[in-house]
Amino acid sequence: MRGVAISFIVLHNLIHLVCPVKENEYVFDISNSQAFITNLCEMNLSFWKDIFSFLGWYGITIFLFISGYGLVCKYENGGATDDISSFAFIKKHISKLFCLMLIPYLLYILCKFLLSGTLKSFFGIFMQLSMLSNIMPRLIDPGVYWYFGLMAQFYMFYRIFIYSKKNTAIIIWNIISLVLMITFINIPNNTIMSDYVSNFPARCLSVSRHNFIGWILPFTLGVIYARLNLSITFSKQWINVLSVVVCVALLIISNLNVYAWLLSPVLSILCAIYFCSICNQVLLVNNVFTYLGGISAFLFAVHPVIRYIYSHLTGSLNIFTVSVYFVVCVVVAICYKYLHKKLFA
Repeated sequence: MRGVAISFIVLHNLIHLVCPVKENEYVFDISNSQAFITNLCEMNLSFWKDIFSFLGWYGITIFLFISGYGLVCKYENGGATDDISSFAFIKKHISKLFCLMLIPYLLYILCKFLLSGTLKSFFGIFMQLSMLSNIMPRLIDPGVYWYFGLMAQFYMFYRIFIYSKKNTAIIIWNIISLVLMITFINIPNNTIMSDYVSNFPARCLSVSRHNFIGWILPFTLGVIYARLNLSITFSKQWINVLSVVVCVALLIISNLNVYAWLLSPVLSILCAIYFCSICNQVLLVNNVFTYLGGISAFLFAVHPVIRYIYSHLTGSLNIFTVSVYFVVCVVVAICYKYLHKKLFA
């Protein structure tokens, strides 16, 4: 599942830069959904770019689900936190995030200076490296690195509010999250059509989607899935295939309504679960995604640098150029994995 998620993220983060169809990741814009459906119905040769541009960002919700699931498996079912304090737990995981991001981020700053002649401010660099820039989304550069700040928050959120707490706490936090976002959506005369608007309440919606409060649902779904030891796939593969088709259709439809959009991460996770169940039956596909899942953290860390360089070298995107970009990202991620182990093991 990590392999599937990282593939969608890496491809989305390049394609959405040039694709006219934009996504509804941090804010909701009905025109984005309408443009996607219109292009999809026309079935032109660029429809695959529309799919990755509009739906690719849901790889983030899948990653959050996996993170919640993995933390429970390791620290609750495995009891690994019995002898570690909250401070030590948070310090350990945030240190891992920092070490993972440091070299690619510094390389990105260097590449940006060499190719564009621009240099980030010291304050911007500090906020990014400290993973605090999520509270001020305009400081996040490259935009992909907002996820590091998000995960830092979720490690704190999990250890303080979820670990050793009953599932009632999860329900309460989901209610708080949804109520806050619904409140921002319903501010009178508020149009939520851009990442950053002058209206303070509307800006709060954008900020909430850059921070943990806007993503509690997919993360806690992973926690619940692990705690209850659920398995929702079917033994008959044709039912799993049908489930993927239904989930994708509902996922697209959910982007036609702002309230359904808030719950759409559930559909993306279900789709990933059933899709991966199908992949498990195809050895080659399963091996490819499993390998990509094993390097997913390094692939996530380095691909913004490759994306920035690549966007300066190619004027248009087609299947060949996008495939080359993906392969280059994988090769660099493999190299970075070994370098990272040498430096931080």
